[in-house]
Amino acid sequence: MLGFEELVTAALAETPTEPPKPKALRLPEPPAGTPTAPARALPNGRGFLRLVGSAPAAPVAPAPGAETKPEPMPPSEPPPTPQPRRMVQLNLFE
Repeated sequence: MLGFEELVTAALAETPTEPPKPKALRLPEPPAGTPTAPARALPNGRGFLRLVGSAPAAPVAPAPGAETKPEPMPPSEPPPTPQPRRMVQLNLFE
């Protein structure tokens, strides 16, 4: 394991490199055989906007004659009233 001085010396001994250059993002290709979702590039090369997942356009109607009534909810009772608590001193160092 390097000490602090060794780490700083090693970091300063490195040769300077060129700063990274920005490049255009590319939308990854989907695997073969999978349907492609609609996607479009955002302005100024900020990335892409892609539709993820889908939902049915309209709710599916139940089959005729298969009407069922939902079960009624059981009557609920109100929660009990809170009782005062006994105060306890917490000690983090035990």
